[in-house]
Amino acid sequence: MARVVLACPDATERTVLRACLNGNDVAEVKTFKDAAKALTQAPPDLVLVRLDTHDSTGMDILHLMRRSKINVPVVAVLPRRGTPLEGEAWQLGVRTYITLPTTYDKVRLAVDSALRQAEKANQAADGPDITDTERDANLTALVNELTRKMKCPAGTNRVLIRSVIKGVNRRTEPRISLRCPIRQAVGLNEYVFFEHIRDYCTGDYHACDAVIQYKRLRKANG
Repeated sequence: MARVVLACPDATERTVLRACLNGNDVAEVKTFKDAAKALTQAPPDLVLVRLDTHDSTGMDILHLMRRSKINVPVVAVLPRRGTPLEGEAWQLGVRTYITLPTTYDKVRLAVDSALRQAEKANQAADGPDITDTERDANLTALVNELTRKMKCPAGTNRVLIRSVIKGVNRRTEPRISLRCPIRQAVGLNEYVFFEHIRDYCTGDYHACDAVIQYKRLRKANG
């Protein structure tokens, strides 16, 4: 059972969408204020949000999630595909959409797909096992050391201590990580972890798989 925030100002549409979410723990909200409270008190597993050109509530919620770094999957409900709203939502990280009118099966398929994709992404983002070096060291000091030794331009001032929210009052163990824009550009998992940072980012970064792919991509594109 997933915890879902259903954000929809229209009562009739909200009732229809709520019926499609039976079996989940659903928090229904109709205003931005209510949504902000639901999202910040206990991050959900998924947000189902209605986007409308005549009501900014849905987009305001997406912007709040971006500002607050609430990284949970979103299913956006649109009046139709191909609207400017879809493009703006895409820029804010939304990848799953349904249009109205809809059906129970379409909503369930979209929700299940978004949750599965998020689970795969979280598993990749969790990375390999935490090293003994990380467990034994002062992580802040280790971040500072790796930052000083950084050789890859893409890693400048990007080393951080990362802990992932896994549910209510549950987080992964803090660890060293780096979110790499080059990896993101070539379609690889954007996060790398301590051993990769030590061996490549602060060492021979030209041997990094992402840098190699990026150079090939740039060469192919002239």
